[in-house]
Amino acid sequence: IESRDARDYVPIGCYEPAVWGVELGCTGNGGVNLPKAVELLFCDGCDAKSGKRCGLALPAPASFDEFLTAVKKQITHMTEAAMDYIRKIEPYYGEINPDPLLSCQYDNSVNTGVDLYDGGAKYNNSSLIFFSIASLVDACLAVKRFVYEEKIFTFDAFGRLLKADWQGYERERLMARRLPSKYGNGDTVADALAAELSAFCASLVNGKPNARGGVFKASLFSIDYCFHNGERTMATPDGRHAGDPLSKNLCATVGMDRRGITALIRSVTAIDHASFPNGSVLDV
Repeated sequence: IESRDARDYVPIGCYEPAVWGVELGCTGNGGVNLPKAVELLFCDGCDAKSGKRCGLALPAPASFDEFLTAVKKQITHMTEAAMDYIRKIEPYYGEINPDPLLSCQYDNSVNTGVDLYDGGAKYNNSSLIFFSIASLVDACLAVKRFVYEEKIFTFDAFGRLLKADWQGYERERLMARRLPSKYGNGDTVADALAAELSAFCASLVNGKPNARGGVFKASLFSIDYCFHNGERTMATPDGRHAGDPLSKNLCATVGMDRRGITALIRSVTAIDHASFPNGSVLDV
């Protein structure tokens, strides 16, 4: 985007910046449920609820570093599948959703006589949203503690526990809820992991070509998808029950920010938000 255009941006939708009058951002094209990557690891690449294979079948990680690598592989698989799907349907946007009223407000669309959804804007970009970063970070840190540090469970045994929604393991579930390293508390370990994982997610998306002559832009929020996605996500290692909501936007997992607003903001600002040009937000 040219510098003069970038300086003339407005927030559209909820949290997403777009260039006024020249960009059709399509800011809700698709998204990736980040905690699902952990579920797919424990379920041999299958969705726990439907049994459908939607991820990679990977061997049990022997170390936490291998676990993080496997999580990233699952995120990569989901992200590429989402972008491929978006590219397949984008050529039909103009047929599905022509918008002459909006198009007449864009100089480029008027001058070329091309509807915005047929590629009439100067910048025809697409988005990909990464949902529930806090739930992902807390889940990974719980696996680190239970499986690889204290060795309370083997990887496979922990997976069986999660598939059973913590039944018979309430003490361990509460231990997971009370672990000291949680995103949203200014904890250096949690914040470093949030920064690493978010930067990795952004690198998969930003600047990748879409099917409308533009590029993909990453965002890091959830709006109310934290409820919708939570209903479809099995129990997570941080003590969350199956079906419960996931973390919202850049907030901590509900009830896990225990050190006040300054610590919460410290966690949020550990993330490079310039890597999320489609927007991010913290609810306070």
